[in-house]
Amino acid sequence: MNRGILVLLLLTGHAFADEMYVFPANGQSAEQQEKDEFECHQWAAEKSRFDPVTGTSSAAGSQAENGTGTYSSSGGAGKAALGGATKGALIAEVSDGDTGKGAATGAAMGVFKGKRQRKAREEQHKTAADAARAEAAANDRANYMRANAACLEGRGYTVR
Repeated sequence: MNRGILVLLLLTGHAFADEMYVFPANGQSAEQQEKDEFECHQWAAEKSRFDPVTGTSSAAGSQAENGTGTYSSSGGAGKAALGGATKGALIAEVSDGDTGKGAATGAAMGVFKGKRQRKAREEQHKTAADAARAEAAANDRANYMRANAACLEGRGYTVR
């Protein structure tokens, strides 16, 4: 096996190596190709902010933290409790006349409903944030691939 390909496998992992083939078009030695591939990897990782060796993406991480990292649900439980208390009091007024008991029961049910709705919104938000991180990482990986290929082509290699 060509030492350059072996280094590429070690640097980037099997999946990446399957997608990129480097041919020394100007008769570069195996040692020179190994050196060029390593230097281009470093340059591409710096330029794209993605390192396939570690799988880290600085852009994806900062986008996930800054984009939608917090969720505010202020007043949700209180509003639900108030709405539940009002409904409970009205129902109790009509049925047995104990509006206080009906209001308390309605408030408790309203709080429960509000918490359930908030949890559903938070889960939906988490799923959207995870999808945004995955998309950003895929874009960063594609940018890395283009940058690495450009570097190697600039050094006289054919890249496919």
